[in-house]
Amino acid sequence: MPLSFHEIRARISGAAAAGVLDSFALLRDVSSYLNVTKGTSDEHLGQELVIRLLDVRHIFEDHAAILDSFVRESGLFPYLQPNRLGIADVLAYEMHRPTANSETVFHRAQAQVFDHLMSGKSVVLSAPTSFGKSLIIDAVVNSGRYRNIVIVVPTLALLDETRRRLTVHGDRYKIITHSAQIPGERNIFVHTQERAVENKHIEHTDFFVIDEFYKLNPGEDDGRAQMLNLAFHKLAKQARRFYMLGPNIQNIPDSFIEKYQCRFIRTDFNTVASEIHRFDVHDDVAHAVNLCMQLKEPTLIYVRSPARAQSIAIQLANALGNNGTESAKETAAWVRQRYHQDWSFAKACDAGVGVHHGRLPRSLTQLVVRRFTKARSVTSFAPRL
Repeated sequence: MPLSFHEIRARISGAAAAGVLDSFALLRDVSSYLNVTKGTSDEHLGQELVIRLLDVRHIFEDHAAILDSFVRESGLFPYLQPNRLGIADVLAYEMHRPTANSETVFHRAQAQVFDHLMSGKSVVLSAPTSFGKSLIIDAVVNSGRYRNIVIVVPTLALLDETRRRLTVHGDRYKIITHSAQIPGERNIFVHTQERAVENKHIEHTDFFVIDEFYKLNPGEDDGRAQMLNLAFHKLAKQARRFYMLGPNIQNIPDSFIEKYQCRFIRTDFNTVASEIHRFDVHDDVAHAVNLCMQLKEPTLIYVRSPARAQSIAIQLANALGNNGTESAKETAAWVRQRYHQDWSFAKACDAGVGVHHGRLPRSLTQLVVRRFTKARSVTSFAPRL
């Protein structure tokens, strides 16, 4: 009888910690699990086992071809190393590039969504955060098929992130983020829902994207839902093709699918394995501080509010001391010079702690993101509001 998911995961964890004596036996157990769960609701668990195997790939050097076959079978093509593949695997790998010369390689589910969009269908996608939904947007833009594209994002922070990501297309498209900009021959409008509604230059949309489309449904923030609905109806009158994306959506009304002739795709396809450890503690702040004292890799801490972010950042800074990297200290000096000598944000930076929330100046949140991305041994801090 095949081992359970939890049994195999425990064996992989043991291999990561102390090595494994019979690597072939472990691969055999994973193979049995993949065969049993293929095409079932547990198929994503098999993919997770493969991802965990890749984290200890060095253990399976004598059986690398077997592990590569698992990767291909699971559709995780970006994790393949083309220089060590056979002809059949190389062909499959190359088939998952959006274009022949693209540096991007899609996983199986991404390729399916992209193929639907390129065949002229509209897609509403529900997929996990790590799916790589935005990579599909970049590939659609890179195809050059559309003259005027509108991308609607929920926040200014995401607007700025998307704008920066799309600057590589600046030779073919004018990137527009506010209504004062005059459109060019070919344009990408990156707007919040409010700006999309207000911008009178948005008149001839060929293709539009709505991120976090589930917010079309009124909830706690009815004002935002109303504005997003106005943006959708404005764009849907202009463009017949769209791509809407978000996580954890079970279904959408049949009437919507019929009216807008779109395809709803729901998938659990994941490209990362998460470790969740739950702690029962009396003082969560003290626990977070103690945990961060032990961590060496870049780390994110999510909290409920800007005030909470500021409070925990200071407590972390007090515990860590002036032990940030030279890069972090340079950031602290820059902040003191341009904002205020005694600002706690700078003190946190000195300790290698970055603060990120919606009430900070955008230049600082961008700086924190850049520093965190480059960090190798800095504990960074990014609350989710």
